[in-house]
Amino acid sequence: MGIAQSVQSQRLEYLCDNLLSAVAAVVGGVLIVTWALYGVVSDSLLFGWAFFALLMSMIRLWSHFHIKHLLLDPQNYPAIERLMIVTATMSGLIWGVGSILFCLSTDMFYWVFLAFVLSGYASGSVFTTSVSMPACAGYFFPTLLPITVWFFFQDDPRAPMMGLLLIIFIAAAWNVARNSSRMLLHGYALIAERAELSDSLEERNKQLNREVSEHKKTSTELRKSEHSYRQLIEHAPVGILVVRQGEALFSNHYWHELMQHSTAPSYPVTPLEELACISDRQRLAELLMDDKVDQLAVPIAWHRPSCTALHTEVSALPIRFNEEGATLLLINEIESRIKAEEAAHLKHQNEAFAQRLEALQTMAGGIAHDFNNLLSAILGNASLAMNHLGEENRNLNRFLLQIELAGDRAAILCRQMLAYSGHGAFVVEPVNIGHFFHDHLSAFVRMIEKNIEIKSEFADSLVHVDVDPRQLQQLLENLLCNAAEAYQGQTGVISITTAVHQVQANEVVRKNSTGTLSSGQYVSLQIQDKGCGMSDDTLRNIFDPFFTTKFAGRGLGMSAVFGIVRELKGDLHIDSGEGEGTKVSILLPASTATPVNAEPRAVEIIQDESAKGQKVALLVDDEAMIREVGSSMLESFGFKVLVACDGLEALKIYGQRRHEIDVVILDMTMPRMGGKACFIELHAINPKVHVIISSGYSMEDIAIQLGDCKPSGMLQKPYTPAMMQEAVHAIMQS
Repeated sequence: MGIAQSVQSQRLEYLCDNLLSAVAAVVGGVLIVTWALYGVVSDSLLFGWAFFALLMSMIRLWSHFHIKHLLLDPQNYPAIERLMIVTATMSGLIWGVGSILFCLSTDMFYWVFLAFVLSGYASGSVFTTSVSMPACAGYFFPTLLPITVWFFFQDDPRAPMMGLLLIIFIAAAWNVARNSSRMLLHGYALIAERAELSDSLEERNKQLNREVSEHKKTSTELRKSEHSYRQLIEHAPVGILVVRQGEALFSNHYWHELMQHSTAPSYPVTPLEELACISDRQRLAELLMDDKVDQLAVPIAWHRPSCTALHTEVSALPIRFNEEGATLLLINEIESRIKAEEAAHLKHQNEAFAQRLEALQTMAGGIAHDFNNLLSAILGNASLAMNHLGEENRNLNRFLLQIELAGDRAAILCRQMLAYSGHGAFVVEPVNIGHFFHDHLSAFVRMIEKNIEIKSEFADSLVHVDVDPRQLQQLLENLLCNAAEAYQGQTGVISITTAVHQVQANEVVRKNSTGTLSSGQYVSLQIQDKGCGMSDDTLRNIFDPFFTTKFAGRGLGMSAVFGIVRELKGDLHIDSGEGEGTKVSILLPASTATPVNAEPRAVEIIQDESAKGQKVALLVDDEAMIREVGSSMLESFGFKVLVACDGLEALKIYGQRRHEIDVVILDMTMPRMGGKACFIELHAINPKVHVIISSGYSMEDIAIQLGDCKPSGMLQKPYTPAMMQEAVHAIMQS
């Protein structure tokens, strides 16, 4: 039984033991009040009250005899205390209500008499029930508060004074009850703690006696068979030392293997503490003291001759060695366990790091998605305005062009955020990193200062990686710019190397890494500088969007790099220290596809004049400005445009006019019914429906969401009239 249960048991026993005296006092009080008020109040009222008071007392007496055996089970304690509280409260209510009824039929003399009687019984409840403050309050306040309130509403000028005296009495008695409760409970707790401590000491004494007996038995057996003992010690897989007065008298072969001794030292070795690391010498000295020899598994680190540390757990036992007392040290090597704990801790850190990055990626993707909607309206309206203005409005065209250029730059930022979130719109193809770098070297050199030199060393292997060239260019630009800025205007060298790396299954996770990799062939990309380096705080936050240490930075460069590497199922690892430079190591899965050399094909936008007034498009988007600018674009191509603000409205319109509608331009993220559910319903209505998905996310993400249903086209947000016309024209041609 715990301390809390023991205290609870003593409290309930106290209440039960005092219940008899409390019932006897109540019965006596009922008789006194009945005798004093007989003939003063009506007999029916007096004897009716006395009946209920005695009945309640009998109920409390009955509960006393029937709950004693229930105290044996701690599960009954809450129910027993609730019964005590209810019976005490009912008894108090009978006294309180009776006092008011009696006061209605008597004068000031009997009021004072009743007040003193009730005060006496309330005081008694303080001492009999204070171990349970709810039970005490249940009897105390219902008994005194009614008559106290009564005094304040009487015309007799002495009555309020009597009420004030009762309030003072109530406050003082309640304070006594609280103090008494604290003292009793504290005393019960001390009794329970003493009992528990006594049991613990008794058990510990038995345990120590067992250990002493075992030690004596072991010592006796060792003295009987010295040869067997020595063979066992020499071949035991644990380091063993025999020590007397700080001198090592004996050590086994395994101990010398742990310490990497070339030859066994001559004995005695004095003092043994000098072999331990400075921080553990005091602990070892305490372990070797006579009153400390029963300590087990004490961590001790030792100095090896090779200037490395040996981490062990040491247990000490008293033995007889050469007919004299000595201490036997059993030394277990725990370096492998420490490494396992460090690996587990590092894994936990990386998991927490990945969870934090996932939350930030979700936030960045949501922000980029909303900004893409805004940019679609800005760029679309700017392009439409430029198309409607003639040569005479060159100045206005110039301003609109600046708006369009600013929108394009904002779109680049959105793509960086989408790249970080893993939802960027990319088209991957096999790319050789070395060839790509040399093809774009002039562009990379223009990005950095002239006093920075780029040295490259690429593997001769023709292994490619599956990546969108725009992704690779963005990744290299961000890493090269960071490396160049690390030199802070001074002369420096940036090294970029590639190699083929074979990853084994369950390769160890590294700090500041994206996680474990699948086994297979990877292309290793390393970019290294000898610049100012980064602090640990910077490394912890380096992948957070909008985190930057630059005065004019946006904090999206490394976020985008992380998103690209993670999207490609690669690994990113950073080694850096303040004043030590930085090395960024990236592993990207090697491509299994055959590289195809294809020249870029220019997109030819053809205006189909014959389609004007004949084709109908349904534009579905929850943003009003997207619907407005998209409608203007489609109308400029000769389409009649129907609009819907969500999937439900789109289904309603399509169901009514499906035979008129030639193409549906459908946003993916909308309230009530999103693009995925709407597309599935449209496909169910008409399996040949032409749907262009409009989204800021990649085609791969959209394909995963839609499953087996494939859209007819993809329109990347933010889009321009030319992009819209190209997507629609492709469907019309088909």
